[in-house]
Amino acid sequence: MRASDLKPSELIVVDPATGFPMLGASRFVAFTMSALARLMNDLFESLGREKASIIFKRYGYEHGMGAAVRIGELYSFDSPMELLKAGIVLSKMVGLADLSVQEISIDMDKKRLRFSGSMSHSLEASLWLSQFPPSRQPVCSMLIGMLSGYASAVMGVEVLVRETACHAEGKERCAVEGRTLPEWGLDSEEVRRINAVEKIDEVLSRLRQELEQAREDLARQNTEIKLLKTMSYQVEPDRGIVFRSAAMERLLFTAEKMAATRSTVLIQGESGTGKEVLARFSHRRSESMGKP
Repeated sequence: MRASDLKPSELIVVDPATGFPMLGASRFVAFTMSALARLMNDLFESLGREKASIIFKRYGYEHGMGAAVRIGELYSFDSPMELLKAGIVLSKMVGLADLSVQEISIDMDKKRLRFSGSMSHSLEASLWLSQFPPSRQPVCSMLIGMLSGYASAVMGVEVLVRETACHAEGKERCAVEGRTLPEWGLDSEEVRRINAVEKIDEVLSRLRQELEQAREDLARQNTEIKLLKTMSYQVEPDRGIVFRSAAMERLLFTAEKMAATRSTVLIQGESGTGKEVLARFSHRRSESMGKP
């Protein structure tokens, strides 16, 4: 599958048990920009810009890794490159930014990745400019964290994405550059210490466990729904029939629906299985009741 084949109507579905939108087996939650603006403002005021940015970056990193794991489970992409491009498509689908990549180089054998791109309509840049004057530095911490987490999940090693220019600074578009850590000349332990994130293998393992648990929960809910639908085949008590099995209840439900029509019905079965009982049951519920 190619990233361009992704469709929002297929990616996000409704859970029949709860009515909630679902991304695969995971619940999908939407927030308005005004609510996120309040959250950003409160965090900046209470924690300071530097600490708040780290929190946004950690949130984005977790979101990005989770998105890559889930979309990778949902679809079979033609290549890791297509899975990477799916993240670009996904970022626009959920309203984070309109991201485009100008250059990209990937080597899965050597675990190396380099790319550069730009973003328009960045959620964070728009939120910043709606509350504050132009910034002196890039502000898209959550988006950068998301791109880092998504690319890291695809590559299986840490990928760091940096914002080199930002719309919140007055630039026309935000500019980003991503590389695996050796390409940056950085040490993974140092990056994790600065950003306070877990090791990639620990995060991926935890996300896959959560995904498997969500899948099991969804399967259990679907089983319960089917059981409830079976139990809903309630047939009014009939003095001529005594039964306990769900199969017999479904049979009587069908017979009761058939009895309301003018259809001709053939009832078959071995001697003693209750053909006459079923025929009389249907007759009592038909418009011929009281007639031969």
